[in-house]
Amino acid sequence: MTDQISLLSHLLLVTQIGLGIVFLLSVLPKLRSPFTFTRNVAEYRLLPNGVAHGLALVLIPLEAFLAIAFLTSWLTSVALPLAAAMLILFFIAVSINLKRGQQISCGCFGDSGEQISPRTLVRLCLLLATVMLLAAFDEVTGTLFRQISQMPLDRSMLIYLMQTTFLAVFLILMTNWLLNWPELAFLVRHGYGSRLSPGTASTEDMKET
Repeated sequence: MTDQISLLSHLLLVTQIGLGIVFLLSVLPKLRSPFTFTRNVAEYRLLPNGVAHGLALVLIPLEAFLAIAFLTSWLTSVALPLAAAMLILFFIAVSINLKRGQQISCGCFGDSGEQISPRTLVRLCLLLATVMLLAAFDEVTGTLFRQISQMPLDRSMLIYLMQTTFLAVFLILMTNWLLNWPELAFLVRHGYGSRLSPGTASTEDMKET
């Protein structure tokens, strides 16, 4: 099975499935609690409350569509520009509120506890870069999905799909791990047994100097 697929096509497939999983993980909490997401969008204070709530209710099914499109390669020619536009919109909204000094919930994955930060912007840039990469090779990925759909669903096919999904999940976990580099640097520097938080560690370091 893998002998018939080039390395580039395989990597693009892993990337697209990974992107689909990210949007799926993002939209599921919003489908369970749409009110929380509409409130998060309104807290950005860029639009009147009524308009913000309406926009949030549009973004939820849009994210669901993007998840399905990237996981199945269905209408990716439509999904890719929509994803790029949505990520740029989020980037602008987060940037404005960071400049204002606002401490508000990101609402990215339906988690009211995660506040916007420069890390949010980095994550959005990585997602946007992924979308742009897939857009540049959309024909290659589409051809691969059509090729896979025409193959028999035998044992080798199932193994290949499982491997591709596991690689996509691994890519997501590694990216998320790297985005937490301040915490990782803190653990390396101060050790697992330290009771200090990363925020208080810098204060203690200043006292020592």
